[in-house]
Amino acid sequence: MVVSAEQLNQLLDKLALEGGRATLTGLDLTGTVFEDPVSFEQFRFSGTTTLDGTRFNGGLNLRGALFEDAVRWRGVTTSTLTLDKATFLGSADIEVTAELITAHDTVFVGGLTLSLDGGDLVLDGAQLHKPSSLHAGPGARPGLGSVTGLDVSTLTIQGFDLSRCTLGAARNLDRIRLRDNVFGPPPGRWRTRRHIIAEEARWRTWQQGPSAVPSDVAGVYRSLRKALEDAKDEPGAADFYFGEMEMRRAEKLRAAREAGGGSRIRAAADYLLISAYWLLSGYGLRAGRAVAALAVVVAIGTILLALHGFPDPAPADLAQRSVRLAGQSVLSLFSPPAQPLTGTGEWVVLGLRFTGPLLLGLAVLAVRNKLKR
Repeated sequence: MVVSAEQLNQLLDKLALEGGRATLTGLDLTGTVFEDPVSFEQFRFSGTTTLDGTRFNGGLNLRGALFEDAVRWRGVTTSTLTLDKATFLGSADIEVTAELITAHDTVFVGGLTLSLDGGDLVLDGAQLHKPSSLHAGPGARPGLGSVTGLDVSTLTIQGFDLSRCTLGAARNLDRIRLRDNVFGPPPGRWRTRRHIIAEEARWRTWQQGPSAVPSDVAGVYRSLRKALEDAKDEPGAADFYFGEMEMRRAEKLRAAREAGGGSRIRAAADYLLISAYWLLSGYGLRAGRAVAALAVVVAIGTILLALHGFPDPAPADLAQRSVRLAGQSVLSLFSPPAQPLTGTGEWVVLGLRFTGPLLLGLAVLAVRNKLKR
């Protein structure tokens, strides 16, 4: 059945009350198609409100509406769905295809279960009084636009595109539950492959925003990492840990440039330490870097020992001795064999015995973290 929005609105105008709400009891619009915008703004709905299979081609406005009973809608299609300042006293279980859903300051007393097919969702200032969930429908992946002021401690998000959502604006972020969502890739061709949050993307492209300071972005990553660690999602937590460390490194660089005196020296030292941790092992997450660094150290030690490590005359098996001594020194499991070395050779062995176990430990840590993922 195709209904003109003008015809419906004429009927609804007759129900309006002076200074109060119009009440609709047991509204059933199953399978109805509305070509023009439809508005139930400030209406009270009691009993079962049925919108299964209903299509609102011009959009549906439920701003300020009050739903006294549980809502369960299936197969609703609309261009826009406005739920701003609406109140759902019972549970809200909604399956909808929409280009945009806004729920500014909406109150879900009984919780929200939303299955969204495509489009974007805005939940600024919404209140979720009971455990709630947002799920992607079977079609296009929906996007979460904004959650400013939303308490996400009882919220599960699954299958959404979160690349544009400033999650740091939400409350209790360390208790959110995330499953199979996507984030944005880091800008630039040579950056490590990982998912990044909108706050970091904004910071890297020099856009201004609520979390444009590296230390703030690191805090968002820390909260998300904790949430995923609590959910036993090791791969996701590792991505967020990498992002957290990247932002910590950027913050130390900023402090080293802007601070003065002893604070500047400490910040510069911290920056160099974190940068070395990133370069040698990718913050304990990139096993290949640690193994490559260990191989480079052994190769350099071997060359130095061969050139300057042994007193004249050089032994006949110089290359073999140099490789063996460098390997033994790096492992530090065995004392180097008693053999004459030059002063330079002794310093090379000392350096190998210090850096070798360190790099070996980073390699083991990175491999362990990779296996956990």
